[in-house]
Amino acid sequence: MPPSQKDGYVPGLTRGIELDATDRALIAELQVDGRVPFVELGRRLGLSEKTVRNRVSALLSSDVIRIIGLTDPRMLGFEAIAMVGLTTDPAVPASQIAAEIAGIRDIDYVVVTTGRYSIMVEILATSPERLRHVIERQIGPIAGVRSMEIFPCFSLFYQKARFLAEGPASGVRSSPLSELDRRLAMVLSTDGRMPFRVAADRLGISETQVRARVSAMLEARQLSILAIMNPLAVGRSVAWLGLKIAPGARCEDVASHLADDPSVSYVFICGGRFDLFVEVICDNDSQLYSAIDKRFRSDRRIANAELFYYLDLHYKILSDID
Repeated sequence: MPPSQKDGYVPGLTRGIELDATDRALIAELQVDGRVPFVELGRRLGLSEKTVRNRVSALLSSDVIRIIGLTDPRMLGFEAIAMVGLTTDPAVPASQIAAEIAGIRDIDYVVVTTGRYSIMVEILATSPERLRHVIERQIGPIAGVRSMEIFPCFSLFYQKARFLAEGPASGVRSSPLSELDRRLAMVLSTDGRMPFRVAADRLGISETQVRARVSAMLEARQLSILAIMNPLAVGRSVAWLGLKIAPGARCEDVASHLADDPSVSYVFICGGRFDLFVEVICDNDSQLYSAIDKRFRSDRRIANAELFYYLDLHYKILSDID
């Protein structure tokens, strides 16, 4: 259990923090490869191994980052996934409602946003029945929630948690896993730097098998091992885009095209008012506007793009809601 987890509540990744240049450089390297040896990190950054180890330990213990194996949540048993847009009573602060929702175990992402919704929530549930329970019995009764619009997930098409590191980044795409790979991915979802011999002991297989399977999943983009953090903690500008696909265009074709955009971190194919939800992360508001205007609104296959700008974000890890 993470040190921050008490009485069933997981506060998620810290936002109100100050990171110096060394912290940012370390996180950037760990977003490229979460398992890079500390001695190698020190060599790259001109630091001692002890300094690197202490810095990374401090970042982990304070919940600034977590180093995890990132994969499709469906492969870890979350079979019912949905985005929910909430309208709220102006008399109740949206931030207060969002904080209460973030305490629900099945919630991994809560955004206070602009636009038609005051709050947007991603739910990862183990079954449709559990999803319905969370919506009706846990979110619905919260004081200040006026209405909900539910967008069931058909596919988590693409996810990428890297945004500090320079250069191109490959995200995880939805792809079936074998039972062994699923179990291995679940183990690494709690600790991406877990020694392979420890993972092997837990799964009852050899260390050589673990190394081979992890390498294969990384190569197939079924798994990524990296440091993740709240992007608002480092001043990034973030927004959801709700996209309606034009008649005649294929949703998966558009999703595949958008996944190649360096500013896109998440592509969620859904039902309802929108066909796609796309998360865009940029260095600042100017870049965010430019990306949306030039790369999305100019695409003839997109009939409509609606912006939901992040004002605040509660971000948890899959292993914390397991």
